[in-house]
Amino acid sequence: MIYVTGDTHGEFRERLTPGCTPGEEKWTADDKLIVTGDFGLIFYPKMEPFAHRLREEKEDLAFLEAKPYEILFVDGNHENFDRLEAEFPDEERWGGTVKRLGRNIFWLRRGQIYTIEGHTFFCMGGAYSLDKARRLNYDHSILAHYENSPMRHLSWWPQEQPDDREYRLAAANLEKYGKKVDYVLTHEAPGCVIRMMRRAPDEHEAELCGFLDWVWYEADFRHWFFGHWHIDADVVEGRATALYFDVCRIPEENERQGD
Repeated sequence: MIYVTGDTHGEFRERLTPGCTPGEEKWTADDKLIVTGDFGLIFYPKMEPFAHRLREEKEDLAFLEAKPYEILFVDGNHENFDRLEAEFPDEERWGGTVKRLGRNIFWLRRGQIYTIEGHTFFCMGGAYSLDKARRLNYDHSILAHYENSPMRHLSWWPQEQPDDREYRLAAANLEKYGKKVDYVLTHEAPGCVIRMMRRAPDEHEAELCGFLDWVWYEADFRHWFFGHWHIDADVVEGRATALYFDVCRIPEENERQGD
């Protein structure tokens, strides 16, 4: 079975428990959990002020690798993209390129379309950090202890939003599939969906939300799942779901025969 949930922000010991995720203790090697961004396993830079955080990261990795099921995620805006891109190998899996973070942990890359258990998933991570200024101020306070250090990107990374190459790849892959997929997995939502939530798209996300609007109106898909907004709601009934703590199960093909 395939399950989808919202942002975890590295809080795996709290989230992946029967109390917070009912039924999780029964999942097996045949099951997969997909996180719709802000996964947060890899976040802190490898610098002395973060030594205790890096030890916790190793403990969290061991905790996740002990799970029998596979854990997949699209990226959000709270990820250490420098480390994700540099430290983990590319791998071809499910018909697309992923990065493997651990035995059973995979980063689903932007613009890729994967076929998992007979379902096609179009993935497009990324979003703008509304707390960017606060995080950069935090960076500056850390750098005050490293006056001659050229290091940057301590808590915020410019790769948090897609670049032109990723948009082109996404559009090309959708064209290759005839703009038809079963599911769309993103961190941010299309601008039109954000407005349906009675919110306003951030001006810094004009390109991203505009692209996702294009996918919304041009692609043929069964359902769209996204995180980022820290709410659990069916925004467009039967069409789009915002996820935070809720866990949605992807129906198996034999359950859809009456559709």
